[in-house]
Amino acid sequence: MMARPARRGLRWKTGETFSLRVKGDLWVLGQMLVSPYLLFFNRFQHFAEGPKWQDAPHSDEVLFPAAVTRQFLQFADMRREMLPSIDYTPPKAWIESHHGSRKVAVWPGTEHERSLIVLSQRPGGRLIEKHIGGGVAAPRPTLMADIPLDDDATIDGHEMGGVWLFPSLNERLYLCHILGRNVDPEKDITFDRELPSEYRTYVDIMSQHGSLEDWGYGDMLR
Repeated sequence: MMARPARRGLRWKTGETFSLRVKGDLWVLGQMLVSPYLLFFNRFQHFAEGPKWQDAPHSDEVLFPAAVTRQFLQFADMRREMLPSIDYTPPKAWIESHHGSRKVAVWPGTEHERSLIVLSQRPGGRLIEKHIGGGVAAPRPTLMADIPLDDDATIDGHEMGGVWLFPSLNERLYLCHILGRNVDPEKDITFDRELPSEYRTYVDIMSQHGSLEDWGYGDMLR
């Protein structure tokens, strides 16, 4: 169980930029959208003594938007920045997994085999219309009832509509950095895709195999 850190999270202010410590001394630049959504930029850098960004973010650096939980804000190491924000229009189409859950075996028959509970009754999902400032009661019309598992354009072109926890969001960002592109292990698992070996730590986090120290996040609680 994770002990509550002593530091306090940032007060949410739409449009403000921030730095998030991803892992170790790796930081990423982000921007606050309408709560609880954060926007991350493809701006990663190692800072041994805290972030010291020189340039403001650009619209062509957008990596992905993500809704986060209070748990994430409680444990994440975030620093407010004074850099200008960008004019950003959030997506209106999101992927929603099928209702229900199922048990999935990842890398079966290998030393890295793990058993996961996936919040999707079957592989895949549907495409819905969602406005991030509309609230939970806002209508969410279906744009595509069942996204084909081989429809890479739709799958890769849209974000999942769930909310993120610590440290799974940190690990996703870390994977984006080391792989050099926007990746989402949660989406790849949901759509029953073959998983690269780089996802091992993320899978361990999902399956609760190990501890924060094992996953590389033990220092986040200090």
